[in-house]
Amino acid sequence: MTIRHKECKNNISYIHQIYSRSSFNIVSSNHIKYLRMAKDDLVTTGSILTDSSKDIEIQEIDWSMLENIALENNVNVLLHPILHLSGSPGQFSQNSGIFSRLLDIKHKIGGFDVADSDKMSSFSVEIFNKLDLIMVPSNWSREAYVNSGVKSPVEVLPHGISDKFSDNNTVTMSDKITEAINEITEDVNETTKTINKNTTKIKELKEHGNILILYFMLHSSYRKGADLVTEVMKRIQSKSKNVYLVFKSPGVLARECPGVNGIGLRDWINEDDLRSLYDSCDICICPSRGGGFELNALEASSRGIPTLVPNGGCFLDYIDYLIPVDLSNKKIKLFDGNPIHVGNGFEVDIDDFEEKLTDTINNLEKYKSQFRRNSKGIRDKLSWRSTAKTLEEYLRKYEFID
Repeated sequence: MTIRHKECKNNISYIHQIYSRSSFNIVSSNHIKYLRMAKDDLVTTGSILTDSSKDIEIQEIDWSMLENIALENNVNVLLHPILHLSGSPGQFSQNSGIFSRLLDIKHKIGGFDVADSDKMSSFSVEIFNKLDLIMVPSNWSREAYVNSGVKSPVEVLPHGISDKFSDNNTVTMSDKITEAINEITEDVNETTKTINKNTTKIKELKEHGNILILYFMLHSSYRKGADLVTEVMKRIQSKSKNVYLVFKSPGVLARECPGVNGIGLRDWINEDDLRSLYDSCDICICPSRGGGFELNALEASSRGIPTLVPNGGCFLDYIDYLIPVDLSNKKIKLFDGNPIHVGNGFEVDIDDFEEKLTDTINNLEKYKSQFRRNSKGIRDKLSWRSTAKTLEEYLRKYEFID
């Protein structure tokens, strides 16, 4: 099968995880959505279209299809993530034919990736140096690439906030459960029952005046700081019986955060339900030891939720909108045997974490008021629309498009 573009001088073959439920898929889908939306907005509003903006064509291709399709020569390729085919040297050797073929046929080839630690492996640097453009979500990631020896251009393209998060109206889980009851039919499926059960628990806790602390851990428990959350929540809950953890993870709360009182939410939820989850909680904590961006911290603060993060790493790019927690002096080795992310991370000081969280709980209305005032600023500054605009500028700068 051969993928052919329409007659178009500005064509992009965007290769990503179309069918995956992952952070990479969320980011790539929004890149494509808002690039296309920007073009459609110009048509709708009657604005003057330049040749470049009206002629961009994006062809989406799933990574799994690459072995079965042939791209035409002289195409512009974007890979998301770049290292999808190269999780290890052995895996990359198996897929080297695909990567070589892309290099042979491309006009320009680039893509998106992250740095989970402050150093990239020599193996990954060799791959990055074959590309015309690399885009990473934070300055911390960019420094990791450059300091590791990447000579290809590395630009910062932050993640963004969905338009759905820009509505100032608060939609809580109690509102969502009411909607679900109003719309219920005889054909209620098990997923709806599970969501309603969890939202009912959240509604009951809120009605009794409890404080809900939201924590996301979709994977990588050590890097995401699950042990730190366990320790600080035990300290807090030993003194405050009305504080509960809302644990958004496919994992089990009792196993990942043993001894912590809370609610585990395991199901994948859409943007509407995710927004209502933020609006239903009081505080968000994100004590990650590394990572390229941490979208949940950005989303929570955009909804006016006081959000605690480490005062370092990727968080420094938008720390003015967050509550910074001091770092410890520990040298943190994030991974053993990881073939790509071979450097160090950072770690919050557990005592300062407890102190800052306690202060936020005790002065919750003050912090909520402050974060609500700042929410519009962060939504305007870091939206998927503005990210798509920056992405288009990079593609033009590095001659992927005219």
